[in-house]
Formats: sequence, structure tokens, C-alpha cells
Amino acid sequence: MHPRFDVLIAGGGPAGLAAAIALLERGSSVAVLTPPATQQTPRSEMLPPAAESIIARLGIGDLLDSAVPLHPALSLWSTARPEVLGHVSMLNRPAISIDRQTLVGLLQARVETLGGRFHASRLRAITGVPSDWRITAGPGQELHARFVVDATGRPAHLARRLGARLRLGAPLVARTCFLPKGVLSRLVIEATPNGWWYALPMRHGGTMGFLSDPSTAVEWPVYLPRPNGFSEKAETWDARNARLSPCAGQGWLSAGDAAASFDPIASQGLFNALSGGFFAGNAAAEALAGNYEALDIYAELVARTAERTHRAMPRHYANAVGHSRFWHSRRVQDLSETEFRSTSPQHNPKHYPTAFPTISIDHGSS
Repeated sequence: MHPRFDVLIAGGGPAGLAAAIALLERGSSVAVLTPPATQQTPRSEMLPPAAESIIARLGIGDLLDSAVPLHPALSLWSTARPEVLGHVSMLNRPAISIDRQTLVGLLQARVETLGGRFHASRLRAITGVPSDWRITAGPGQELHARFVVDATGRPAHLARRLGARLRLGAPLVARTCFLPKGVLSRLVIEATPNGWWYALPMRHGGTMGFLSDPSTAVEWPVYLPRPNGFSEKAETWDARNARLSPCAGQGWLSAGDAAASFDPIASQGLFNALSGGFFAGNAAAEALAGNYEALDIYAELVARTAERTHRAMPRHYANAVGHSRFWHSRRVQDLSETEFRSTSPQHNPKHYPTAFPTISIDHGSS
């Protein structure tokens, strides 16, 4: 007898886990497919102050105990000389840096507390029909689910098997490495001729990343010592804008980077993963209860969030001092409304929120 669940979530990152929490809180049975455990390099990521609401709503408020307020910051972006910023601020409060491993660990613990099941396996195949999906996760391992959520990140492995297509932006890669404790004490951002650097501290070290075209060699910044073996230790990952179309359908939806992913210059990826994953889980719960319009509303939220975020990117690049082809090409990105407009024309979009909203905290929630 194959295990049966209301929802199977492919991917155990922040978006998939946030979706699992929302579904479990509403009484759905949930299985989360996660790749077999591998050695993970510590990585710091930025969250805006607004993320405190979704962190509390997901029941992982302990994350803030280890967060690092991002002040002061050193900027070599809009001027050739370094500028010291009081803090990276939104809503007159500093943004924070968190350890991604700590975040994922707290989310996993919350899912387990709520009764979610984890399966350490990769998605191999999906067959069947909505309300009776059959997911092959390994040799002899088949799971059945009424609804599936793609949280596999930018590749969108599950949704593409169901016919969705990815629209990709200009090529962009990130080369990142871990910096040991004591090397980095504050946020640093720097524009260089062929890309840009960021250095983001956390409690026990930090992360440094270089964003550029795939063919561009790393130009090590002058403000930090070069770690031994950087070229061997650096991780390289796809950082370009991407959008899945459609991002939801009968019996499925995508969440986080699988639905829409952003150039790190927007500093919105993790926040959108948490808030978008939470709304994805609630949309899936509504669809399971027969409210299929929830999938259209969710698709509209993804579209508007993507449009708002993508439209801001050329302005970020325009503020930098760079004058090479890399900078000019990103200041004139074609991010028209046509490309990012709603995929749900049957409903009046003016009745929908303009983007993933800030979460209201109900202190009576479990």
C-alpha cells in the first residue's frame, strides 16, 4: 500500500517548508520530499524588517535571537569612494542577516511538530491525475497525493513535468564562499567594472558573493583578505531572473523560486520565499476544500510580486558607478508589463492584493 497524503511538496527549502506549515495548520496531511542530506556550506542571507511578521507567523521567532542587524554598512556603489551607511533600512529599522541553515532547521522542526512527514529522496517522476497524483521518489518508492507543490527552486522540476515553462532573464551567476568568524563585521557592497560584490556577516562568519556574467572572472575586492583556496571553495549558482508560466494549475502550484526568482540585487528572494510559500500553502488548502479560485488569486499574487520586484531592478543598476557592458545591459532590461502581467484574466485583478502582503500575527494561532 503506497502512502497517501493530501499534499506532497517537492523541495525542502524555505518556500516548501513555509507552505507545509500553512497546510498542516489547516489540517492537511503533508509529505515533504527533500534531497538526501549533503554537506551544506553555511550561508548568510538578508531579510527586511517586514519579515519579522512572517517569521513570527510561521512559529520560528527564535531565528531572530541569532540575527545580525545590518548596521553600519560600507558602500562602494554610487560613488568611487567608500560611503559608510548608518544601516540598510526599511521602515526606519535595519535589515537583518540570518544563517540559512538555522532558518531551515527551525522550519523543519516546526513541520515535524505539526505532524508533517519528510522523505529524503528526489522527485523522479509524476503520473496520474489531479486528486490522485502518483509521485515516484526512488526505487520502489511511490507516494500518492491529492495536490502537489513544486518548491524545487529555479529549475521547477515538478511544474515543468506538468507542462509549465520557464521564462529566463539575462544570464547572471553568483560565486559565493563562506568567510570565517572575525574576517567580516558589517555589510559591504561594491560595484566593479564587470559585476558587483556583497559581503554579508552572520554570528559565526559570513558570506561573500560576486555577481557577474558567466564568462567574467572574479575580481577580488581590496577590502578583504583573499581566503586560501577561494577558487576551489566557491560555489557557483544561477542567479538570473526567472518566471514560471503558468505557476498554478489543476491540482498543483509552484512556490518560491520555482514560481518566480530574482536577481539578488533586489534582496527579496528569501522574504518572497517565506511569504510566498505561506500563501501557496493556504491557496492549496483552499483548493483542496473546493475553492479553486484561490489558485487564480495566488497566481495573481505571484505575477504582481514579480512585476513589482523586476521593475525595480534597472533602477538599482542605474545607481551604480559601473560603465561596462554588464551595467548598461541591466539598466535597460525589458521588464514590460506585458511580460509579467497576470495569467488569470478571468478575474478582475483590481480586487487582488498588489503583492505578497505583510502577515498579520494572530497570537491565538497554533
